[in-house]
Amino acid sequence: MSRCKKIILTLSLIAGLGLSVGCSKEDAADKGAAEAAKTDATEAKADEKEGEEKAEADQLPVEATGPVAVVNGAEVTADDFNEAIKLTTSMMPGQAVTPQIAQMLKSNTLDRLIDMKLIDAALEKAKVEVSTEEIDAEMAKFKERLPNKEEYEKFLEQRGLTEAKMRENIGKDRQLRELLKKEYGGEATEKEAKEMYDKNKDRYSHGAQVHARHILLNVKKDADEATVADAKKRADAIAAEAKKPGADFEALAKEKSEGPTASRGGDLGYFEKSRMVPEFAEAAFAMKAGEISDPVRSDFGFHIIQVVDKKEAGTTSFDEAKEMLIAQLERQKFMDAMTKLLEDLKKDAKIEKKEDNIKINATAPEGGAPVGMDPQQQLQQQIQEQIKKQQQQKEGAGGEAGELKLKEPSLGK
Repeated sequence: MSRCKKIILTLSLIAGLGLSVGCSKEDAADKGAAEAAKTDATEAKADEKEGEEKAEADQLPVEATGPVAVVNGAEVTADDFNEAIKLTTSMMPGQAVTPQIAQMLKSNTLDRLIDMKLIDAALEKAKVEVSTEEIDAEMAKFKERLPNKEEYEKFLEQRGLTEAKMRENIGKDRQLRELLKKEYGGEATEKEAKEMYDKNKDRYSHGAQVHARHILLNVKKDADEATVADAKKRADAIAAEAKKPGADFEALAKEKSEGPTASRGGDLGYFEKSRMVPEFAEAAFAMKAGEISDPVRSDFGFHIIQVVDKKEAGTTSFDEAKEMLIAQLERQKFMDAMTKLLEDLKKDAKIEKKEDNIKINATAPEGGAPVGMDPQQQLQQQIQEQIKKQQQQKEGAGGEAGELKLKEPSLGK
């Protein structure tokens, strides 16, 4: 092989470049082979780059290479740490993780895993029993909050969970709650709820409200005419079926609706007009209780609306708010009891952190890190933005139990 050809092959393999090299006449016969070699080398380099990019994408911003802590003789393993980091970063897709945020992830995750190790040992020692029936009931409640089986499976996949692991987590949660109630109390009373209501009475005033159910057929805002026409035809048929004497709108919504509220019969709870997109709000507030609408088009698709009840502007009574207030109080008592439990467990615990086994892989983005916000705020903001983005992609199900207001669904406004 001539010296010129060797130069071409070597440079092509290293740099993947299409080079123009001056060769002598005796090298002309080798030119075709050299060009082929350059092409192969370029493709090899492209494959290598693609592999590097994939590896970089798969790389965790913070990674454990060995045990990260020993808690009363029990190791917190690298797998424990890395799985926790995967779970957190799965809630931040597309978000840049700076070295500062990675450092905060490292500290928060390590502390949380140590807490979990202490709690697991406390649960094992307390021997709190939870029945299979209790776990089944909690699993059923959880699944009801998701629109369908596909969303449930997606939830598990995104978090690297199996149903067995989900059941195990629910069982531990139940055990923990029972332990906290036993050691620190936690049952909220109606008297406490009434005191909270009286102190915050101004929060319970509301405008006119409608309680409605709906059946949603998803249609994208920019869908073509054929898609819209097909959805409208299906919506007309469903509306006609819903209006038949004796029809069960709730059952029909569970069967036909494509929205997140399908599992609960399309129930949106009570809401004020400002909480809905205009098309939906105008239709719902113009209807009488018991009426069912023709299909209503919004940016989400076609809605068939059933108005269940209507309320004039006024104040939510204590009886209406009581259940949510008790739930809120119990949640606060749970958090207070958790803090106290961990304080007590750490008093005599032997905890050794092994932070040398944790490395930061995140690199600073071009232009430097954001200014005016500390890493903790950056991390919280990124997670909150992702959660908000996910929520905005769905129609709202209203306020969670425990909020100081009745359910107020949002259909994207």
